[in-house]
Amino acid sequence: MVKKKKDKCKQVAEVSYFLLRIALGIFFFLSGLPKVQALMGGANPLAGFGLAIWLAWIVGIVELLGGAFLVFGFLAKESGSLIAIIMLGAVITLLVTGNMDLGSVGGWKLLFQHLLYVGAAMIVALKPKGLCSIDSLWRK
Repeated sequence: MVKKKKDKCKQVAEVSYFLLRIALGIFFFLSGLPKVQALMGGANPLAGFGLAIWLAWIVGIVELLGGAFLVFGFLAKESGSLIAIIMLGAVITLLVTGNMDLGSVGGWKLLFQHLLYVGAAMIVALKPKGLCSIDSLWRK
């Protein structure tokens, strides 16, 4: 009886992790795509935050490729780690530049939203193998 419950919990955890990885991957792919498109057109989509163009390229590529890699479960540990670092950098940048007004509910919401992305990306980075992932085929 106890073994059945553990197996059921393990299955639920696997499916939950799979859904988190897919949702996070789609979100970051769709977030990175317009950044890379704008950069290819010669614009800096992150100029308003004081980011140099080379940093905007790094952010755009990490979001675009990292998101795609998460969807397929390819290099999930590395992609999750890079996305967590990028999002932590976004939180610091928003706080330092004053673009996050912590005197309002919207500012706090934005802060916790970014911290949620950091936490979700760290979960993916700490558990690279999972259902329907390329990493589970070649990582032991």
